[in-house]
Amino acid sequence: MTERARAFDAPVYIHEADREWVGRTAPLIEYWTGDTRQIAPGMTLIKAGTHFA
Repeated sequence: MTERARAFDAPVYIHEADREWVGRTAPLIEYWTGDTRQIAPGMTLIKAGTHFA
């Protein structure tokens, strides 16, 4: 994901609850908290479960 982020100069959004699973850090990784986060007009990230408690 970090290679694609660099290639497209785009951020990678990862929920804070998954921080421990990130293999390597990169400046384009943005950690977020809470149930939702708006990243652009009309685009909202949703913490949907899966890896989360």
